[in-house]
Amino acid sequence: MITLKDCAASLRDAPKRAAFLRAWNGWRGEDPYPPLNAVKPEDIGPALSCIIVFEAAAPDKIMIRLAGTQFYEMLGREITGENFVDLAAPHQRETRIEHYSNYMAYPCGAKWSTDFVKSNGLRVAVEGVVLPVGPRVPGGPLRMYAAFDFTSDKKDIGNKPMDMIPPAHDLTYVDIGYGAPE
Repeated sequence: MITLKDCAASLRDAPKRAAFLRAWNGWRGEDPYPPLNAVKPEDIGPALSCIIVFEAAAPDKIMIRLAGTQFYEMLGREITGENFVDLAAPHQRETRIEHYSNYMAYPCGAKWSTDFVKSNGLRVAVEGVVLPVGPRVPGGPLRMYAAFDFTSDKKDIGNKPMDMIPPAHDLTYVDIGYGAPE
C-alpha cells in the first residue's frame, strides 16, 4: 500500500497517469474522492485517450462506461458497455473481481502494471493508475477511473487486435484516506 503523495511521486515519468492524477486531485478538493459532478474530462487533456471508466454494480459485473480511443486501437472494437470481467481470460477473471472488490470495499485506488499480449504474440508493457469517483446516484456504486501509459515501445503493438485485457500482475493499492488492502 502507498499514499497518494507517494503515488504522485512515482508518476514523474508517466505523463498520462500524472495528468489524470492531477485532474483527479483537483476534482476531489478536500474530499477523499471526487463526486461525479465535479469530473471535467477536459482537465485530463491528451491523456483522455488512455482513460477507461468502470462502474462495479456487483463483484462480477464491472461495466465499462467509457473507454478512450487507445482501447479501440488495441482491441479493434468499441468496449463501452461491456463487462470488464469478460475481457479477462476465464482463468484470470477471479483476480480481476478480487481487485475491483477491494477498490470498492475500502474505497481505494491502485497503481498497476501488466503486459498486453496481442493475438500475434507481441507483448506491450503497460502501467496504470485507478482511482474512485463518487456514484451517479446517492447510494449507487462508485465509479473507477483508470489511466495508463505504455512503458514499452508502442510501435511494438502491431496491427493485430488484442482479444483480452489481462488483470494487473503487479498491483499496489493506493490509500486515499480509508486504508487499503496490504
